[in-house]
Amino acid sequence: MRRRIRVAAAVAAGLTLSAGAVTPVAAGTGGLTAPARAAAPAAEGGATVRLITGDRVTVRTDVNGRRTASVTPGEGRRHLLFRTVEEDGHLTVLPSDAAGLVTAGRLDRGLFDVTALIAQGYHEAHTDALPLIVADGAGVPDTSLRRLTALAEEGSRVRRLETIDADAVRVPADDLGTFWKRLAPAADGAARAAAVPRVWLDGRVRAALDRSTAQIGAPEVWKNGHRGEDVKVAVLDTGVDASHPDLAGRISEAEDFSGSSGTGDAFGHGTHVASIVGGSGVASGGARKGVAPGADLLIGKVLGDDGFGTASQVIDGMEWAVARGADVVNMSLGSDTPSDGTDPMSRALDELSTSSGALFVVAAGNAGPGQGTIGSPAAADAALTVGAVDRGDSLADFSSRGPRAGDDAVKPDVTAPGVGIVAARAAGTTMGQVVDASHVAASGTSMAAPHVAGAAALLAQQHPDWTASRLKDALTSTARPIEGQRVTEQGGGRIDVAAASRTPVVATAGLSLGRYTADDTGTRTRIVRYTNVSDRDVTLDVRTALATSGGREVADGVLTPAARTVTVPAGGTADLPLTVDPARAERGAYYGHVTATAADGSVTVHTTVSLVVRGPVHRLKVVSYDNDGNRVDNLPMIWGAEGFVGYTDRDNAVAEVEEGTYQLTSGGIERTEGGEVLRQVVLPEIKVTKDTTVVVDPRRTVKVEIRTPEPAEQSGVLSYQTYRKIDGHAWIDGTMYFDSAVALYVSPTPEVTDGTFEFASRWQLVAPLLDAGVVGGADLDAFYMPESPCSTSGANGSGRWTRVTRTHPTSAARAAGSPSSPTNRASRGRSSPNAPPRPASAPCWSSTSTPTAGPAGRLTATAGRCLSCASAPTRAPTC
Repeated sequence: MRRRIRVAAAVAAGLTLSAGAVTPVAAGTGGLTAPARAAAPAAEGGATVRLITGDRVTVRTDVNGRRTASVTPGEGRRHLLFRTVEEDGHLTVLPSDAAGLVTAGRLDRGLFDVTALIAQGYHEAHTDALPLIVADGAGVPDTSLRRLTALAEEGSRVRRLETIDADAVRVPADDLGTFWKRLAPAADGAARAAAVPRVWLDGRVRAALDRSTAQIGAPEVWKNGHRGEDVKVAVLDTGVDASHPDLAGRISEAEDFSGSSGTGDAFGHGTHVASIVGGSGVASGGARKGVAPGADLLIGKVLGDDGFGTASQVIDGMEWAVARGADVVNMSLGSDTPSDGTDPMSRALDELSTSSGALFVVAAGNAGPGQGTIGSPAAADAALTVGAVDRGDSLADFSSRGPRAGDDAVKPDVTAPGVGIVAARAAGTTMGQVVDASHVAASGTSMAAPHVAGAAALLAQQHPDWTASRLKDALTSTARPIEGQRVTEQGGGRIDVAAASRTPVVATAGLSLGRYTADDTGTRTRIVRYTNVSDRDVTLDVRTALATSGGREVADGVLTPAARTVTVPAGGTADLPLTVDPARAERGAYYGHVTATAADGSVTVHTTVSLVVRGPVHRLKVVSYDNDGNRVDNLPMIWGAEGFVGYTDRDNAVAEVEEGTYQLTSGGIERTEGGEVLRQVVLPEIKVTKDTTVVVDPRRTVKVEIRTPEPAEQSGVLSYQTYRKIDGHAWIDGTMYFDSAVALYVSPTPEVTDGTFEFASRWQLVAPLLDAGVVGGADLDAFYMPESPCSTSGANGSGRWTRVTRTHPTSAARAAGSPSSPTNRASRGRSSPNAPPRPASAPCWSSTSTPTAGPAGRLTATAGRCLSCASAPTRAPTC
């Protein structure tokens, strides 16, 4: 009972919704939140974004930090439903005609994540175009791609991304409606999805930011004659100040991909990063030289003068770096949105690293201390992803952590110094803390990554035949694990380039032992490879250690090395099989190292490993019907404790899900003779313990009825929303309809037993409008309250009374009131040219309802608090 009171109070306490508004969602996950007026211009602090569909969404933040969203549908789109979903602090607004393409994987969900769009500067105050990446593919007609790219913003070029077979295009905000109609013409089903090009947001990428070289052991390597000579290191960043003393004569080539002021550095980030990689240290008398002061530097300016760029610009720079023969590519940049490694930048990185042998060193990001915050391209398999530590090797609070989204793999791979790093300052810039005219101190994983890129250059000089995988193995397997830090926070540990340079043996950097279910039987084998670069055999003792983040160690027999010792021949390799028996493991995500040590302590190398054991996976099949009982193609939204679930077989509406509890939602609009009906099927508690078939049948829904003390009718926008919480993970899903709807039907549900579920609908109810007529005589002069549907004051904002006059001999009007309330039916004419008549009172109701399985299967509701609402005493039929 307490839960219902809380929901009702939250909704009833809000302001009246108006046409052009959508159900808002707050940043918190404590339950349903209050709606807010949205037709007015954005309040101070508000931001408006244009969706790919052409619809406008305005997000505001109140004094308590709570966010609300409102929608203004694009031309001809008021008949659509708009869903608002709040999950993990991100607000998504999804039009009903885009939902199927998102579910089918053709549209990037980030295109509708208004929180992320605003954070990236893709709102009307900062840009008048939306950058997109449009991919070709089987089933997509060539003409479709050409028609879409033809809408490119005047003066901007269509950027071809050969690596992922896609085009990057900036579409003007005013043309997004046209773009959407060309992208997704009205159609339904799998055939429609297959013919639609895949589209991602061309997400904005930003720069991620004496004694640190000694901290990683670089001086020892310098003494042995390795300073990075004849090694090409590409720095993809904000450009560089080529006149800086530490970089003068150090740059062999530079190219601008940002379309800004050339290859110079007006931001300061790129100069700082480049000098950490390979600065000469001249400006400090040699005290602050880079890790690889002899390396050849290639400068690709992929971020603009404001420190931001797009994914397509970065991919262009990556392709250029490889084409110019870069051995190492430093990328102190990335997106803030967690990635599973399948985004365009990550895919391009994996492909380019494999085809060229170049090692891509990528900053993990500065989204810590939260877990699972690795973005793109740091999530790429081939990337050597770098977190940040301070001078005492403590993990920086800002450093992004793993595990990687999607498969729970280990990221970052290593850590390096990234706090208070003093390096070159671009002339006239103020990034970081200015030390002197030539130097600035800055912190970030952006500073950590170039330490690792420079270290890779030193090893590449020492071992010219080593390519990306061997360099990654050497730096990761010889890094120093720091006690007290999780494997998903540090990977192999803080790099030690001196150890990597002198070790006779390197091991596989990282190994995923697999993702399993608790009922998996049989064993699996994975291989750790040891490579001996010395002229003598080396024998190593092997031990394994894995545990969950909570410290629970993996059970005996789950991971077994084929031998407890392994001998690696001089100049050769030795493979050590690891046997995995998931049936012996309890459910959980396990991380750790396989460590190999020489008896005399001269060699210690380790491989970072992960093992994930989930509950059994079952097939969840969805069978959908229409109101006539006919089977229909439909892909309802499935949500569980770990977020949204995609369909593995879209043609047959089948998803493979881990055993657990899920919510399924499906809804839409029906056109009937009496008007438009909204119907929502919500199945909040689908417990999957075996292969399960779920039936979505709109015939089982029942009408939501609002009961008020006096007769009332719906006026204005109708909205409804659900709140669901499972295993501590919450999701708010709201729907707003802008046209008039005659009814709302929702599926009644029993009380959930796993987590929390709430449903609320919001209504604007007024006393029924009655007809009043004047036969013969003078015309009826009617006055309307400012908030009356017939008043123009709502449009002009004057707040004054407005007079509407009939020109026909016979006038008629509808009076606010009810047949049982004669005092509310009286039709009034003008009493004075300047003063309005005294209006009759008109009740206005705002109500919430919670679906319950009542005795008759009907939904019950209680009238909520009356909102501020005025109704006119008369209303002309012309309205």
